[in-house]
Formats: sequence, C-alpha cells, structure tokens
Amino acid sequence: MSRAYTIILEPSGDGDGVWIAEIPAFGIVTEGDSRDGARKAALDAIAGYVEVAKRLGRSIPTGDVVA
Repeated sequence: MSRAYTIILEPSGDGDGVWIAEIPAFGIVTEGDSRDGARKAALDAIAGYVEVAKRLGRSIPTGDVVA
C-alpha cells in the first residue's frame, strides 16, 4: 500500500544554503545542503522510521489525504 506524507521544505533562514524538511505526521525534522537534499533526507527519514516501526510491531502514521 502506498501512502502520501506532507514534507514542508523551507530555507533555514541563516543564509547558509541549508534547507529544513519537516514531516509533521512523524514529528521528524531533518535538513539538507539544498532543497532537493532536504527532500531526500526527509524521504530517507520516513523510510527508516517505517522500517523500524515494522520491526518493532509499532503503528505507522496513516498518511495524508490525497484528493
């Protein structure tokens, strides 16, 4: 089953080129050296979360409603 999650991408605001990625459904915040880097870091964080949750028998956020 495929799930969709919101990833909020914003520049850090420090002028250092770093982008922040927030995944509200998981309570995860990560970063990258670019917008694409932050997006990739977010996808890796989601994958890691799901892998560990499955291994531990924990629930996985249901995802966002996609219209």
